[in-house]
Amino acid sequence: MAHGAVFGQYDRQETQHGDAQFGVVDWEMFMAARPVGAGIFTARVMTSLEALALGRRGYPELLQSGASDAGARLANRQHPHDLWNELAATYDHALSSSIAAFAYGAAVGEPALGPVAYMHRPSADADPFAPLGHHWQDAAHESFGVITAGVYGARAKVEGSVFNGREPDAYRFNLDYRGAHLDSYAARLTVAPSSRVTASAWGGYVFDHDPLDPGTGMQRYGASLLTVLPVRFLYPNLAPRPWRGPVLAGAIVWLGAMLWLLRDYPGAPAALVWASLLYPAFYVGLSLRLGRPPQAAH
Repeated sequence: MAHGAVFGQYDRQETQHGDAQFGVVDWEMFMAARPVGAGIFTARVMTSLEALALGRRGYPELLQSGASDAGARLANRQHPHDLWNELAATYDHALSSSIAAFAYGAAVGEPALGPVAYMHRPSADADPFAPLGHHWQDAAHESFGVITAGVYGARAKVEGSVFNGREPDAYRFNLDYRGAHLDSYAARLTVAPSSRVTASAWGGYVFDHDPLDPGTGMQRYGASLLTVLPVRFLYPNLAPRPWRGPVLAGAIVWLGAMLWLLRDYPGAPAALVWASLLYPAFYVGLSLRLGRPPQAAH
């Protein structure tokens, strides 16, 4: 299986703390699975070329924080991700008809700490920016050395990890094992009461994570709730007939309004700013309406 996203961007962040630049944000994911013995072996690879397209300091994003460059904390910028986001293998083995166990090992990967990294969340599908707080919520999603084991069923999963919690350095093209030890640990419980709701809670200890504060350990606890709205279509060209024409026409008009606002930013008329929200409201409302299951006849 192959999956990925590439966003070409012109990023302009105002105020004295902002900046402007062209760039590319991307991630690519590859997965292959096959039966081995009585279980299933899965190999996963995830890559990004952001460090080439964006440079060491990433792209402007006001209020974003985390990571460091040249001995200083990055602020109001999103750091580029490493070339290797994940190099991992998993082995799953059924314990019964409803319970299975798994073991996960990664040269670089994600331990059982925090929510699923934002690139894997449905909200990232059409969002060219990392969410604010990404570096802290998903701080361990590029850990160079991870071992995880757990059990799961149809609705719940329990897992525990030992991992190297040290943040990689600013050179993004290697496997960074300098000073690496599996001296951090975490556990996570995930429950999926329905196909559209997933809840997780976790706790862990991360040692020597911050290169600007070496030798410090921190305890991390948290919880998350992931939901997926029942929308029937995401892209205007995939809208069902007879809505495709109005949706595509609205998208073109809305794009023109956005370009007009960008040209006059930050002095655009307030009425045009409010009017620009009409098409997204129409689009989301229509998607929700069309996404409802058909009602049975009485």
